[in-house]
Amino acid sequence: MNTEICCLRVHPGLALLPTTPFEKANLFGGAVRLNFHDADEANLQNSTDTFGPDGCLSSSSDNAGLVESTSLVNTVIEPMWQKYCDKISRADFWVLFGKLSLEAADPTNSIKLDYQFGRQDKTVCELEVDRLPNPQYGVEMLEKVFVTQMGLTMEDAVTLLGAHTLGHTHIENSGYGLTTENEDFNPCGDDAQRANCLNAWVYNPHEFDNGFYYSLFVQLWDNKQPNGPDKNLWVLGSNTIMMNTDMVLAYNITFTSSALSAVGQQCGPYNRGALITCTMPDAPTSSSFELSTKFAADNSFFLSSFATSFKKMTTVGYSTDSATPGKLGSLTGIDLNSCSAK
Repeated sequence: MNTEICCLRVHPGLALLPTTPFEKANLFGGAVRLNFHDADEANLQNSTDTFGPDGCLSSSSDNAGLVESTSLVNTVIEPMWQKYCDKISRADFWVLFGKLSLEAADPTNSIKLDYQFGRQDKTVCELEVDRLPNPQYGVEMLEKVFVTQMGLTMEDAVTLLGAHTLGHTHIENSGYGLTTENEDFNPCGDDAQRANCLNAWVYNPHEFDNGFYYSLFVQLWDNKQPNGPDKNLWVLGSNTIMMNTDMVLAYNITFTSSALSAVGQQCGPYNRGALITCTMPDAPTSSSFELSTKFAADNSFFLSSFATSFKKMTTVGYSTDSATPGKLGSLTGIDLNSCSAK
């Protein structure tokens, strides 16, 4: 099995990259979104629940963009896996694809993600209730999904949100997004790069770095509702965006109800100015704020932290230590970087 997976690691089909930044952003962002959505259907609080990273997505509307016949999963990843389905499970292949995408997206070539195999596939994975986070909420939603449900930590939650550096939000999938860009505010360069910025969290959504946190703290964000009265979107010049669950890492935003933040709020670095209607903590009073500021200042620290949290997320429910049995079974680690090309 180790030899067969090594062959997958160096297969040219997995090394092919799209040509434009926009295509790269969608590929890399989509691959990591797939990993999170697959793992997030786990519920470690339920002793009889066997969902988790199992190569199967429920029909929840939260999975829109991943389950359709035209999706990245079914047009790119599934055909690749079918060539090797006798050697590797679909669940393992999804994680492998995500790992290689993240490493390819890192412009510093410094992130190295551990890899484990042995995940068991499911073909039916319908859930009675949605388990993915609702971006309308604040810290309590992160605690509910990442800590209570998945058995991770708040530090993992803050770290994994950094994956928003990659890709875009799509109105047709999530219901969130901007339909047109603000032509008077174009910090992203030429037309092609501006298109890459629209509905991204950062200016360069095809590169994996700490840009998500940096953008949180240094930009001025306006709270709007371009997609209706039940959806808040924080907008930078009508181009790049943040969600409520993103903004609460850095700011004390005002909620008018449990799932709606106040339209017209502005959050940004100049939070003592007359137009700023939310505040940044005067001191690192929360672990989320403190960790986010460290990530914003130190890309290497973010990448190393992300590698740890990504492993925890993609192995949730499984044991990576043979001495400690996992709810879903045990996984075996392999150093793919030691594989030699043939």
